[in-house]
Amino acid sequence: VLEGAVTLVLDDGSTTTAGASDLIVQRGTEHAWENRTNAPTRILFVLIGARVQDELRALLDSGGRSGVA
Repeated sequence: VLEGAVTLVLDDGSTTTAGASDLIVQRGTEHAWENRTNAPTRILFVLIGARVQDELRALLDSGGRSGVA
C-alpha cells in the first residue's frame, strides 16, 4: 500500500486492513480489495507467475477450495 488504507476480504469472510508501507502476499485465494475509508488509496500490485502444485491441482479439479491465505 503506497498511500491510504485497503481491506483484503477473503472468501471465508476474514479481513485484513493494510495501511501505507504495509505488504500483503495473496496466495491464490478468492478475494476482494475494499477501500473502507473516505480517502483515496494507492496500491502497487506485483503479479508473479507460479506453477500449480499437484495437490492444489487435484483440489481445484475436485471443486474444493484451498483455504490458503
